[in-house]
Amino acid sequence: RNISLDVSLYSACSAELSREPCSKRKAGGGNRRACLEQLQLNRPSALSPRCNAELTSAAILRADDIRFHAPLSRACAVERTRHCAHLTPGSMRVILCLEDHMNEHAQGTSDLGLECQQWLFRRKELVSSDFRLDAKLRNACET
Repeated sequence: RNISLDVSLYSACSAELSREPCSKRKAGGGNRRACLEQLQLNRPSALSPRCNAELTSAAILRADDIRFHAPLSRACAVERTRHCAHLTPGSMRVILCLEDHMNEHAQGTSDLGLECQQWLFRRKELVSSDFRLDAKLRNACET
């Protein structure tokens, strides 16, 4: 959760973390990492090549498991317990379960909270920007 615990990412992105908008984010809970991810998605030129590469590597490592995505995990904690408690985290099982329930929203039957839906949508945006963040697609391309 604390980006400073990921030494290589923190070192690579220290300049970006010291500038706005990320410098204004409260430390802990994935807030500063989320800021970097938003910059990577919306303004990639605001990141140094080294920071961009480290951020992508870290995202690939945590893309498959909700436990490694603190803001999403926190935002969807109730929904995860309600709909996906029977699933073992990892291999995108919980994330896909939540996305299935979010898709019910289009049919008017979803009971996911707004914050959970927003984080799932953010995740979809990020995944759509780099196929390596989609475990199923990544695995299909590697075989």
